[in-house]
Amino acid sequence: MKAAIFAYAFDLDRVQFFERFRDALAACGLELVLISNRPALARQYPLLRCLSRPVRAFALGDDLLIKDSLEYRVGNRDIRSARRLVCALDDCLDGLRREYSCQAVFIWNGSALPERVMTRFARQQDIGTVYFENSNFPGRMIIDGEGVNAQCSIARNPSALRNYPSPLTSDEFEQWKQGYIVSQRQSHKVHQAKGVRQINWSFLYDAFMQVVNGVPKYEMYPLLTKAVRKLDALLYRPQNHVLESLPERFVFLPLQVQSDSQLIFNSEIGNEEAIAHIAGSLEPGQVLVVKQHPAEPNKRAQRRYSEVIAKFDALEISNNTFELMLAAEKVYTINSTAGLQAKLMGKPVECLGRAVFAGMNDEELNCYIHGFLSHVEFFDSVSDLAERDVNSVLSRKITLKN
Repeated sequence: MKAAIFAYAFDLDRVQFFERFRDALAACGLELVLISNRPALARQYPLLRCLSRPVRAFALGDDLLIKDSLEYRVGNRDIRSARRLVCALDDCLDGLRREYSCQAVFIWNGSALPERVMTRFARQQDIGTVYFENSNFPGRMIIDGEGVNAQCSIARNPSALRNYPSPLTSDEFEQWKQGYIVSQRQSHKVHQAKGVRQINWSFLYDAFMQVVNGVPKYEMYPLLTKAVRKLDALLYRPQNHVLESLPERFVFLPLQVQSDSQLIFNSEIGNEEAIAHIAGSLEPGQVLVVKQHPAEPNKRAQRRYSEVIAKFDALEISNNTFELMLAAEKVYTINSTAGLQAKLMGKPVECLGRAVFAGMNDEELNCYIHGFLSHVEFFDSVSDLAERDVNSVLSRKITLKN
């Protein structure tokens, strides 16, 4: 049997990311088997394995897997379409394991339903897993064998951070911090925000193939609902709340995307509850300043947040995030990377949810950023990864059982 790495990709960015492994994996004697339920992506990438009409019957016990998935929790998928997807992916994996000797399963984030099915497959077959997620630090990603964010190995076992020493001395880390802060103050870009106002016409082909070939839906929204939501995103113009003069005393809360897996799985409160909590704990003379996330795709949620901000007499501001964090007396976050960035500035930070960086001191932050985080750039759709990158990624592989 041919040795292989199995992976699942739900959008073009993830396909392009995993495809960058293909040549380096081949040099290591491994074939990349990339799976998706997006026929439009399979047209663009002929080596992609696209799911087809499910054959097997659904096992009712799998409803627990579905109800614990990200898209079910945020209302993007109903039970019926989820069952079809689980069956189709199980069919695909069952066929692939007879064709290949799977050496590892690459999983993006791990919270969405297809990724949960991939995790279950790996554990049932005693195959190692490697999870991937953006770190929001240039040229670095979270790559771990157990999970990402609050599910990663160092979150479960903080002492494991000692296994990832930083190559930077404390003085070098201080220099790096200052350079990083200066660069972000000059140009703080949120890459994920670029797709909020873009129209992805390939969903029309996906919808056609769902009808013709029975390909499971990758989301439950009907075409009309999807079109209305995208039109709303295109037409909605949030107010530009840039202030030249900031309040003398304020605390700062950057909001997170409503459907962020960090909010769904690693926190008991959401954005609205966070605003209310902080507003009720202000010191006399303090003002709460809130900035909405630029990549928030749900414009109804944005309007609702604006109403809540006004209700608690807080200020909604869209100034540079780093400038706001530097000027704030304290930075609050649920569990956003903004909290980690504020810690690098030496600001007092309070995490209202579970965050891997919450209790880290400066030495541990150095090890986390320069030792634990892998030196791989996600937002580079052109450059292939080298063989050494693949070996580094595979060294993070961990085999877990149910």
